[in-house]
Amino acid sequence: MERAEIEEEPLIFRKVLNWALLNWSLDDWKTVLSDEKMSFRSGVLQKTSEPQWERTTESFDENFEFFLKHSQQGDHPKWLYFDYKYMKDCSPNLDKLRNEINWKSLGLADVGADDSTIWIGSKGAHTPCHMDTYGYNVVCQLYGRKLWLLFPPNENLQPTRIPYEESSIYSKLNFFSPDCNDFRYFREITTCKKIILEPGDVLRVPNKWWHYVENLETSISLNVWLPKPQDDEERLKESIVQFLVKQLSDIEESKQILNPNMEDVSNNYIKMSHRSKTLKLYWVILSNSSRSILDIVKQTFTVCQNRTSKSTHKRQRTESIDVNSGENLLLSKEDGTPYEFELIPTLPKQEFYLFMHQQNDKFAGSNIDGENTSTLSASTSINSKLLNALTHPEVIELIKDKLLNE
Repeated sequence: MERAEIEEEPLIFRKVLNWALLNWSLDDWKTVLSDEKMSFRSGVLQKTSEPQWERTTESFDENFEFFLKHSQQGDHPKWLYFDYKYMKDCSPNLDKLRNEINWKSLGLADVGADDSTIWIGSKGAHTPCHMDTYGYNVVCQLYGRKLWLLFPPNENLQPTRIPYEESSIYSKLNFFSPDCNDFRYFREITTCKKIILEPGDVLRVPNKWWHYVENLETSISLNVWLPKPQDDEERLKESIVQFLVKQLSDIEESKQILNPNMEDVSNNYIKMSHRSKTLKLYWVILSNSSRSILDIVKQTFTVCQNRTSKSTHKRQRTESIDVNSGENLLLSKEDGTPYEFELIPTLPKQEFYLFMHQQNDKFAGSNIDGENTSTLSASTSINSKLLNALTHPEVIELIKDKLLNE
């Protein structure tokens, strides 16, 4: 396959990491993280009729020793996840950990330890199926095993912007504990790639590939998002979605629609975030005026206009990571020999269907709908249906094209 074709496919690099972190036991991790206050999400190891959205899970602060004791209880009814935490936001006392993270060894010279996010979870901890609209994802598995289900962007996984989180388009489908309604849509899926990451493995997830991720046991991984030139247009699209969310929801609805991490952002200005090291535009819908959000649309539109009007694309930097920083990702080892990688095969349709039945069967008879009342039950309201229709990726793409081609 040509390189351009390969870049559109998920790639698995088996056992390519040579970091000392791979030799750390859980006791070693406990020693390094002993003084770190960790913010965990807690969900249920039971059947739910909807994905376990972030807003429906419990959050609390604890330490790694608490997590370790929890993980060693084989019959615990809940999972714990210290997820999506940037190393830059962790305490300065973690230099021993930072010093062992070497993205340069994978060909990513511009990427530092603080650009990484760390994910520490117990068995069953998972992320609802979604796609990331900015950049692409490089994942390093450090401890334990982690299941990934990957689907190409054109698969209809029932996209929704409720819950709303900038740069994340969620699927309504429940891959952790599916029900009969989910199976109606599973029958239409033609391409699923299933992979289990083990310590030392590196996974490259292309831009906008759907992914569902679940810990098969206590698991620790690191990842980094790398920017792509088309991220400018994606930021324009996100600003359009943000404007529509503001117009179509009042304060009380916004509290239910927004993912919790969208509420913690400073007000009245554009903040640069390190996610994928691109200009990530944040604001608080609960309090910002429509006018200020419209200003964000104008700014992202101007950036796109300026970019597309140039005859050549120069290297662009967004904070510390160059937009072309991934060009040398795992091309060759330090001695010059090439890395070996695998294209992840497509799961035969019957095997995919069988696997989803296994996901359904593992929680047979444990439905807890009453306890897991979703904040998204409002999605049946006409407002939410209208919001989902107007913010559908296909609609936003049309609006973006109309704006840029006017």
